[in-house]
Amino acid sequence: MSKSMKEKPFLFGDHKSLFGIVTEPRGGLDVSQPGIIILNAGIVHRIGPHRKSVKIARRLADQGFLVMRFDQSGIGDSEPRRDALSFDDGALDDIRQAVEHLQDTRKIDRFILMGLCSGADNSYQTAIRDQRIVGITLIDGYAYKTPEYYLRYYGARLGKLQSWKSFTRRQAARAERKARDYLGRGRGSDGNGSVEDHAMPTEQYVREFPPRDEVAAGFRTLVDRGVEIHMCYSAGIERYYNYRNQFHDSFRDVDFRGRLTLNYFADSNHTFTTLRAQRALVDAIVAWAVRAFGPVRASVNAESDSA
Repeated sequence: MSKSMKEKPFLFGDHKSLFGIVTEPRGGLDVSQPGIIILNAGIVHRIGPHRKSVKIARRLADQGFLVMRFDQSGIGDSEPRRDALSFDDGALDDIRQAVEHLQDTRKIDRFILMGLCSGADNSYQTAIRDQRIVGITLIDGYAYKTPEYYLRYYGARLGKLQSWKSFTRRQAARAERKARDYLGRGRGSDGNGSVEDHAMPTEQYVREFPPRDEVAAGFRTLVDRGVEIHMCYSAGIERYYNYRNQFHDSFRDVDFRGRLTLNYFADSNHTFTTLRAQRALVDAIVAWAVRAFGPVRASVNAESDSA
């Protein structure tokens, strides 16, 4: 951590049940600048995958922004909720409490939200509802397939003859096992069931997006309010995003009026595992924040990748 900043842990919220950490420059806070809140990615606590949220917070604080990272209810060091709100509604309520805490204690009245995956979704949904939000960074946020997406997705697979051969062999082997089980000749190693009876489940997490038209209308609302929008996509979500300009192609009917910045990280997976990918993401976020909201002060030594 740079010597020019300090970090402070605290409990906050309606029941003092949420745990957060604020990173701020030691030189003092400029309350005319928006505060930044980094949200949880799924159930990963406030440090983020591969400590990415820590790195983002410290680099942004180097530029003079106050940055808060916190754990949503039931994640990390925050207590479970005490009401009957759904997981999605509870997340939005937790964000409200974080915003109000900084507003009350730091006298900041404008905010930027940012997050990966579910953190991106929650940033967007909060921005739609809360006019105090003036900027959002959505990392692997909502994505919608386009004609070019399908050309790239299926074209790449059609060109891989060996993949098709392997697929055919696997399907044939599976059909053979099913037939043998049906005829009563296929027993597992314990003599009680078929091989497939003991296979590990292969279900994958399925992420659901709102209808495209609903999200397009939401973006129009944000642009009308003057919200700065930063979309970041990785190559690790090729199931629904596989080329740089897919976002532009998906929302051709939305006039972003110069308030949209798009970054595509073709060499990164979904959680930005490599140090090179992390550095590229952090650099992009800091550059966007400074460009959109103005540098608060000159940058000092940035945090090393090993922190």
